[in-house]
Amino acid sequence: MKKLIIILITISLILLVAYKYVTNSKLGNDEVNSPASVTSNNLIKKVYSNPDLGFSINMPEDYKIVKEGDYSVRIMPDAEVLGMGPTNFVYISVVKPEMKNSLGEVYNYNSEQFEKLIALENIGDYVDLSKNSPVGMGEWFTYTVVAVEDIDNGKVKNFQNLKPWEFPSGTTENRFIYGTEKNIYILGYYTGGEGIQEDSKVDPRIAYSMIKSFKIIKWLVTKILTPI
Repeated sequence: MKKLIIILITISLILLVAYKYVTNSKLGNDEVNSPASVTSNNLIKKVYSNPDLGFSINMPEDYKIVKEGDYSVRIMPDAEVLGMGPTNFVYISVVKPEMKNSLGEVYNYNSEQFEKLIALENIGDYVDLSKNSPVGMGEWFTYTVVAVEDIDNGKVKNFQNLKPWEFPSGTTENRFIYGTEKNIYILGYYTGGEGIQEDSKVDPRIAYSMIKSFKIIKWLVTKILTPI
């Protein structure tokens, strides 16, 4: 009887060890092959540097750079988009000291709206930026702090708008504000939306990984982080 009990206990221990081994192996493989990991390691290896605006960012090989005036660029799949034009893209805007009181000259920058955004302190805080717009426009101009991200060794707030103005229904914007001693950098991306042309879609995981790869070109500016 004792031998039987010992045998049963031994078999149980062997099964337990085998289960843990299989489970740990599976978890490890899932981690290595997770979409975020694949995106970060394999899909955004090309480095785009802009010395004039003072930054670099990683991007997929099949994406293109489109200038948006003198202070902004858009990064998107290299596809010819019919109709209203691209609605999925990553953007980077640079607000230089002489532009800090400007209105409409830097993509997605408005000094009054900027101050309201950076005043949000905690995850879950939100603000309606629709002042001076027609009544009832708040749902298109509401931004919520959804995370604080590590970007270029700093802490940067991630603001999200689930219904950005003038974009197709179902589009999401994520906006990040990064401050330096000299410039304000507004980083962001638009993803999703109804009726989007397949070859022009931006995977939000790719867009997020691109933003996370953003770096200030060190020899141009001395970094100071935006307070959180």
